[in-house]
Amino acid sequence: MGEILKNLSLEYWYKMLILACFGLFVLSITVPLQGIPNAALALISMGGFFIGMGEWINHPYRERIHLERNIKIFGHPRSPKFGGLALDVVGAIAVIWGAWKLIRALS
Repeated sequence: MGEILKNLSLEYWYKMLILACFGLFVLSITVPLQGIPNAALALISMGGFFIGMGEWINHPYRERIHLERNIKIFGHPRSPKFGGLALDVVGAIAVIWGAWKLIRALS
């Protein structure tokens, strides 16, 4: 169980985006909001969720051992993958569509 919770640490912006957008999506489908259309918030939060998932895919964990200096180099450098980029595009489309619905509803 500890290994599962270790992977859920919110140390990177894309993981925080996933959590925030998931919460906003649940809010948009359960509570009738005042002043903002629920459908627009649902689309924006779904788009943000997809962007966060895409960036999580695009930032895989990597480690390397530098033998000359006797150090271990590790981190999450950005390495674009097809699946991650596809989720980024779908998320961007959903955010733009939701923003368009929000602007139309407020004007």
